[in-house]
Amino acid sequence: MPADHDEVQRIAAEFNAEINAAYGLYLDALTGFSALTDMINKAQQQSGATDDRAFFYGRGEPADPNNVLLHQTTQGILKTRIQAGGRHYFLLARLLIVLLYELWETGTVRH
Repeated sequence: MPADHDEVQRIAAEFNAEINAAYGLYLDALTGFSALTDMINKAQQQSGATDDRAFFYGRGEPADPNNVLLHQTTQGILKTRIQAGGRHYFLLARLLIVLLYELWETGTVRH
């Protein structure tokens, strides 16, 4: 039995919306990489810090003894991995491809 044209159009439109949302996420992250690099460079210029200074991700205020360290690197390593063409650009692109494949295979759409 042939598929209903309107139903195919609806499904295609939903899938297209998911593709656009995923691509928007990708672009938002790339913009965040650029903003984070700018923030680090500005802070380094103001403080005289160098790329070997630590960079932390944590939960809670840094001075709070209950703060939980989630990840630590150096400012230089972070800037290198988030620069255009850096490791995180490629990892993020791969994640986008996996997400799009998953959406295609499972037929997952927003509700």
